[in-house]
Amino acid sequence: MKWNRQQKPSTPTRAPVPADAPRTPTERRRSWLRSLQISGLTLGALCGGGAALLTLSGSGSATDEAQQRPEFTFLLAGRDVAYCGYHLRCEDQTQREGLYQEINTDTLMLVRVSGPKVDVLNIPRDTNVGDYDPEQPAASQKINSQYWQGGPQALVRGVERITGSAVNAYVVLNEDYVAELIDALGGLTVTVPPEGIQWVDNAAGINLDLPPGEQHLDGRTAALYLRVRKGVGDDWGRIDHQKQASTQLLSKVRSPQGLRAVPTLLGGFGQNIETNLDPDRLAALLPYLSQLDLAFSTLPTQDIEGSFNLAADHLALSEVWSNPMLDGVRREAERQQTEEAREQALAEADGPATGWESEGYPATDDLNSDELGEDTTAADPTRPAELPIVIRDGSGALLGPALARSLERVGYQNIRLELHAPSPMSSQVLTQTAPAPAGALAQLLGLPRLQGQRFGLKGGEVAIWLGTDAPEELAALVPLRRMNDGRVLGLNELETRLYLQLDEGVTP
Repeated sequence: MKWNRQQKPSTPTRAPVPADAPRTPTERRRSWLRSLQISGLTLGALCGGGAALLTLSGSGSATDEAQQRPEFTFLLAGRDVAYCGYHLRCEDQTQREGLYQEINTDTLMLVRVSGPKVDVLNIPRDTNVGDYDPEQPAASQKINSQYWQGGPQALVRGVERITGSAVNAYVVLNEDYVAELIDALGGLTVTVPPEGIQWVDNAAGINLDLPPGEQHLDGRTAALYLRVRKGVGDDWGRIDHQKQASTQLLSKVRSPQGLRAVPTLLGGFGQNIETNLDPDRLAALLPYLSQLDLAFSTLPTQDIEGSFNLAADHLALSEVWSNPMLDGVRREAERQQTEEAREQALAEADGPATGWESEGYPATDDLNSDELGEDTTAADPTRPAELPIVIRDGSGALLGPALARSLERVGYQNIRLELHAPSPMSSQVLTQTAPAPAGALAQLLGLPRLQGQRFGLKGGEVAIWLGTDAPEELAALVPLRRMNDGRVLGLNELETRLYLQLDEGVTP
């Protein structure tokens, strides 16, 4: 069995689609999701005995629960520390007058809660609010300046204008709150890039020096790590590693230590939090902690010529976020796409023969792959068999091959395996440009889905990252491991046994 497939998998025969009725992107997504849901029933059955691997979250009994489950959207913002002088923190961290320097918001997350389903949209700090006005200062039009100009209410209005989503409440945190929150949850374990991270800011009293490799950070150090861009490339890199840290912290909330800290977290830490969110709304989420379905995305943007500001790409956003405005943008784009396809089909049907056809040869569409000597059908990443998947196994327990076999049994054929050093990064599904297939796969696995810009993936590729939490998160994979799994990844028998941490009882 080959896992590092480089050749394109064979393409199943497709049902003919009339030329005058091409499938829209929405129809393609729905068709793929239906097939994946059917496959999920088979995949979940692989584990048997009630230990369901790769099953959908339990939905509970219907009407009463649906009426009581929390439904709200709030803006989570991380702002700079307020300084009243050089290296002098203000006593009142909510003040915006008499400051040594402006307070901006460098982290913005729009969080939509619907029972156990939690969608998080990260908004880049340089996103323009509304249409760009070249007559106005560019910096004043960025979303990260709105808090300084008009407080949290102005920040909320800016986010609503950018995304089209109504925001019910805001939560504005500063670095001190984040530090105390992380300490309350037992710290944050990260893998620092090979070049390490150094950040010195004398005015703010910052001197961060992290060596490469796995590091367990206390709250203060972790809060700085989540703000720094050095070592992660740019603002998109920072956003992506903030998502990955968030998945780890949310998993900690479900631990006994995290549950003990919940009352403190909901109560806030002094003047380090500014909010109009009713704590009862967050408390209503507690019954759903064990079945949270998390999806993280980044607001798609386009460059604005002549400035460093970014314009929201609403059509691309409609692929990862939904509201009436975005749904209308998507429907209009699909209507135009359908109309263009019909016009092209009519033009090709009525137009004169050209090229090979004028010389008596058949049109290219009439040739099969054998006549051409190659498969001329493009791979369709919305089909499970063709979805390119890379399993990055950093579990330290050699779970990747067992997961690959399980996925293959339900129709996934384009699977590649990578062995990584054991990593504390939480198990998750990553994608850059295939949010719908990645989201369905994440739901099937019961893992968070993270869509971002700096995950190092190709085209429509989806990565399944297995961290050191995988033996617990995907426990049913453990008994499915085999001794020859190591050979698949280039390990000798001793190395395999060290990964498996077993002396006997492993399937040969």
